[in-house]
Amino acid sequence: MASGDRYAKLRDIGVRDIISLDTEFRTKIGARVEPVCMCARSILTDEVWKQWYEPGTSLSLPVDLHTLFVCFSAPAEWGYFEAAGWKLPVTIVDLFAEMMLRTNGCKGSTGKRIYPGLLSSLESYGIGVRMVDEKKDMRDLVLRGAPYSPTEKASILSYCLEDVDDTVKLFDAMLPHLSLDWPTGICRAMARGSFTRVVARTEFAGIPVDVESVNRLKQDWPVVMVKLATALEHDHKYGVYTIEEGNVKWSTAGFEKMVHRMGLSAVWPKTKSERFMTSDVEGREGKDVFKRMAELCPELEDLRQTRKTFSEMKKFDLPIGSDGRCRTYPWPWHTTTGRNQPRRGFLFALQKWARFLIAPPPGRSLAYIDLVSAEFGIAAALSQDKNMMATYNSGGDIYVSIARLAGAVPAGATKKSHPRERKLYKVAMLAAQYGMKMWGLAKSLGISEFEAGELLRDLHRMYATYFTWIDWAVIQAQINHKMIAPMGWELSVDEETNHGSLLNFPMQTGCGEILRVATCLMLDNGIQIDAMIHDATLTEAPSADIERNCKIVGECWTLASKKVLRGFELRSDCSVTTYPNRFNDPDGAAMWERLQAMIAA
Repeated sequence: MASGDRYAKLRDIGVRDIISLDTEFRTKIGARVEPVCMCARSILTDEVWKQWYEPGTSLSLPVDLHTLFVCFSAPAEWGYFEAAGWKLPVTIVDLFAEMMLRTNGCKGSTGKRIYPGLLSSLESYGIGVRMVDEKKDMRDLVLRGAPYSPTEKASILSYCLEDVDDTVKLFDAMLPHLSLDWPTGICRAMARGSFTRVVARTEFAGIPVDVESVNRLKQDWPVVMVKLATALEHDHKYGVYTIEEGNVKWSTAGFEKMVHRMGLSAVWPKTKSERFMTSDVEGREGKDVFKRMAELCPELEDLRQTRKTFSEMKKFDLPIGSDGRCRTYPWPWHTTTGRNQPRRGFLFALQKWARFLIAPPPGRSLAYIDLVSAEFGIAAALSQDKNMMATYNSGGDIYVSIARLAGAVPAGATKKSHPRERKLYKVAMLAAQYGMKMWGLAKSLGISEFEAGELLRDLHRMYATYFTWIDWAVIQAQINHKMIAPMGWELSVDEETNHGSLLNFPMQTGCGEILRVATCLMLDNGIQIDAMIHDATLTEAPSADIERNCKIVGECWTLASKKVLRGFELRSDCSVTTYPNRFNDPDGAAMWERLQAMIAA
């Protein structure tokens, strides 16, 4: 595998060696990985490394800024490194991330988003591959666990090295695409690759939880569900839940009667078959339908929270390891905007009462640090709308500031003094950024179409530069068949691409890019990241160091926003939880207390 001229440009930016790497390991739900073996090959010298894992062994590879590591789904390899206690590389290209970027917005033969694997990626470049069954058989052998016979060990190492060599082939095929915009293209790929360290370190750390509370809920969950449904019906008489043979059942007929009885039949979204919508599986308009209806009719809030709890937790089974930490893979790059998409079990994706399960260990504290009105600030910066930037930089509550600029509230208004006006302009601003029209906004807010139209006209008048900019950006994307975020995350656009998604793509993608830059800075500054939540991080430190931790993390968010947004700074807020307290979210407090009372009864 001679180097050839194709790598000359990489040498020009300081790369002295290129190493393709793959690892094999075993996994258990909620636990850190169990290393099995590691193989690697230098693309420039053809040197090969094969290392069977033994506790306490040192890494045999060189790890420095001038060695470029090439992997397919690199967080898996760095999870192995973390478990082995090895130093993480910094200069990385993750070919999975680059394939996700290359296919972003494209659909496969089934009409669904493409999620490339190593073999399918090779095939897309016309490179012959091994049989899928052969790969599955070897993976099953690895997962079986020790003891392995000498023959099995040799087979696993050979299989691992085959993945290494397949990665080399894919890198050679993809390199022209990575460096078409030299050196920007390859540097952006390396920036994305650097983020894979954060993904691995975050999963390795996990979120500390109150194991005793988790175990009580897990043990009593079937009974708790019945108690919740019974209490809900006793207090509100919704008529939607029945108890049959000790199980909670949802009554569609009861739900339809409830909507009519509450006078919501005219505004509740319907399916094509004229049934009232209940979930996001029924299309974009059904997304968060209970949340929107509860905003119109607060009496529905208890039903919304209970229904969502039942939907998310039919079984109370969180991925918690023996060390009392909840671990879910962040699934980077899995949305069209390039943001993380953690699956079931991620505590910050569940109902907000579940966050009360988060608890720092003795002597330690947690800091939840999030960007303030991130998407509004990003929209202001990207569009260079002076009014939007001034609103963001006013220092107060963003949505009160918008209402004040519109003349809807007086100069001294606050979130507490004018909650209705704040809500109107908050929902209207978010709706306007998604392209919602006045009749949709009227339904969402329970106001007249005239009032909704006035709200939208106010926003378009105040932030005319932004709305002109985003409309033109969408037109350009439709003409050029692509939309590109500030740091290169790109979406392929065709006639089927959702218009609302294009309107919000720059802001959501920009937020994801800021998160990636910020968390890399945090990692390099020695910050332990326990979770990433779109525009926030949960970090952990000894209680004596938490104030310093908050300062560093806040500075990382500021520096990242300046880098992505051409000098514009986003603000961040910090909330600290110190042992023996548990994480607190006011929006989930009532349900948490209700659950605790039911367990204690």
